[in-house]
Amino acid sequence: MQPFVAGSFGGKKIRYIDLFCGIGGFRVAAMQVFEKYGIDSECVFSCDIDSYAREAYYGNFGERPAGDLTKIETDSIPAHDLLFAGFPCHSSRYHSFHLA
Repeated sequence: MQPFVAGSFGGKKIRYIDLFCGIGGFRVAAMQVFEKYGIDSECVFSCDIDSYAREAYYGNFGERPAGDLTKIETDSIPAHDLLFAGFPCHSSRYHSFHLA
């Protein structure tokens, strides 16, 4: 295995998708890493079931995520090199409201 050298991803743009994207936390982290190491990248698809999260994502990135992933045809998801998938935070929010 060869060591990673900044900007040396074979001159290829990394294409990624952002599933269960929420407001875009994974994307922000990815963008920071890609920028730090000089890696060209592009988010080619995002989705989240929560309409408020999709609106916030749009405000953060100017792109509207698709809705419920279970209702999206797999053929309509673009080819990608990386897949980011956020974990659900609903259960922790639910429990925090009911602990008080």
